[in-house]
Amino acid sequence: MDSLIVGNPTRPTNASDVHIRWRPIGPGTSGTEAALKTSRRRASATLRQAERAERAYRARKRAAATRANYVDARDHLRQAREHLGLATKLLAAVVRGWPYVLREKREARRVKGEEEKRRKVMEKRRRLDEKLAAEGEEAGREGEGEERDVD
Repeated sequence: MDSLIVGNPTRPTNASDVHIRWRPIGPGTSGTEAALKTSRRRASATLRQAERAERAYRARKRAAATRANYVDARDHLRQAREHLGLATKLLAAVVRGWPYVLREKREARRVKGEEEKRRKVMEKRRRLDEKLAAEGEEAGREGEGEERDVD
């Protein structure tokens, strides 16, 4: 039978029996079902414990990497501060000394220009000397030729 009759629903014996009705009763819990429930609960608890352990492991690893990155960043920032201070001092020295660089460049341009002028004058003089020498030779040849004719 699927259900159990509790009391007699057709003829109540007293006022308290009026609330009694048919109540379905399921089959009894088997040992297999209880074992499956217990196994599932254990697996669920083990899963939660494993997830917590995994999160803790990841947190430890990432915290260690973060601490190492922090140390490296701190060292680099310290070096950057030192380098920035040195760069500022050197840049100030460059600004103070820049007029001397400009004077040196101006002097180099002036010397180069004078050398170029001197080279041009020497080239002009050489060409003029060659021209005069060529004219002198022609004049000498003409003079020799005239003397021969006169003789």
